This record gives sequence, C-alpha cells and structure tokens, in this order.
Amino acid sequence: ELLPIMLDTASNTGDCRIVFVSSRLHMTGSFTPGNMNAEEDYSRTKFYGNSKLYNVMTAYSLQRRLISSGITVSSLHPGSVETELGRNTVDSWWLNFFYKAYKFAFKPVLKDAQAGATTTLNCAVNPALNSQTCLYYSDCKPTPSSVTSRSTQYQEQLWEISINIIKDWMSVGILDQFGPTMGFEEEGSRVTESHDLRAEDRDRQVTITEGESGISMITFRSQEKEEEENEVNGVINHHLPNDLEQNIVDERSNKDL
Repeated sequence: ELLPIMLDTASNTGDCRIVFVSSRLHMTGSFTPGNMNAEEDYSRTKFYGNSKLYNVMTAYSLQRRLISSGITVSSLHPGSVETELGRNTVDSWWLNFFYKAYKFAFKPVLKDAQAGATTTLNCAVNPALNSQTCLYYSDCKPTPSSVTSRSTQYQEQLWEISINIIKDWMSVGILDQFGPTMGFEEEGSRVTESHDLRAEDRDRQVTITEGESGISMITFRSQEKEEEENEVNGVINHHLPNDLEQNIVDERSNKDL
C-alpha cells in the first residue's frame, strides 16, 4: 500500500503529491451507480467518459480525507496528445475511422508525448502547487471541472463503492481511517454531516463473485433492482402457507447467526 508510505513522506517533508490523469471528456460522463458494471447497457465511448469522471470525483474525495496531511491531490486534462490510443479502436470500424480522421484534422495542434506530460509533471513537482487543495488542471492552469464531478454526494457514493470493492486488500488501519462514509449533505461545497454506512448495506450494494475463468466479476445493485427483488419476495411470501413462511424466516435467521 502506497498511502501509508506517502503519509510518512508528507509528515517528514510537508509536501507529497497524488495526481489523477483524467481527461476533458470527463464532462461527457455521468454518474450511474446501477450501471457501473454494464448491468443495463454498455457504450465504449460513454464508459470512457464515465471512467474519466470517476478519476476527478475520486481526487476530490481523497483530498477531503487528507486534509492537513501534507498531501496535495490533483486531477487534470493532459491535452490532445498524439499517442497510440487508437490501437484500442481497431475492432470498431466507426471508432477507428473517427480516430484517424481526428488525428488528421487536428494534427497541427496535437501535442507530442513530451508536451502532453507537462501538466502532469507540473502538478507533481511544482512547489507552488503545494496547496493541499484539490484542483482540476488543464494546460497547467486550474480550471473548473464538470458540475457532476463537484457533487459531494456523488463523490461519496463513488468512494463507498470503490472502497467496498478493494476493502479485502486494505489494511485494517487504512480501512478504518479512509473507509467509506455515506449520508453527506452539501452546503455549497462544504461537507456538513456524515455517518458510516452499515456493513449489511455495503454488502448488499456490491458483490464480488469468481467466474468460471477465475476472473472476479463485480456486480452492482441499483436501488430500483433491490426494490424489485423486495417486491417479488413479498409476492412469494404472500402466497406461501404461514407455517412454510415461518420456516423460511427461521432458516434465514439461523444463517444470519
């Protein structure tokens, strides 16, 4: 785990940086807790924008947990850079065509890899940016990120989901210190209230199962799906004889114990 090392470094030097390389395309993203694993639909371009949005949101959440730690968290748009990103579009003719057309049309203004790294390096090493305030940068300058990315409520929901996925690989100390919280209310950009989400709610929200190939599958359950399941269970229980229904309740209680 890098975070304990960074916290130790920050306590000794007073300056440590965490940089999230996002993209201007985060503004096309949307926060969809019930469709993060493509349970409802999937679009490569949509999910790319979503992933970049989640980079920015996570940066804000992490900085909030690192106040007065000596660590500054930043997120950024590196610019339009001429790289080999298009190699991931060869299986889609229209994406491949769009990418090639884009590179051809904007070639005069595309950055090379060195220029494309400038904003990232600036956030990482510029002494003037040791502000311990999370900002979003483009062309080495602070610029507003999307409205969605600045929602404290969405940020904390995303943090909750993310921590729930990786908590089995986190030390107890780090989990206790930076673990999930929900119930944040916004007053401007200031967090006014928080409380721990109950463990049973976390387990119900995200489940991790191992597939046939040995690859873990992460499943998210939206509130709507949970309500549908509760409604179905209610209908089933309604048609069960009273003694059988009681047996099911007793069996569930024994499992909980």
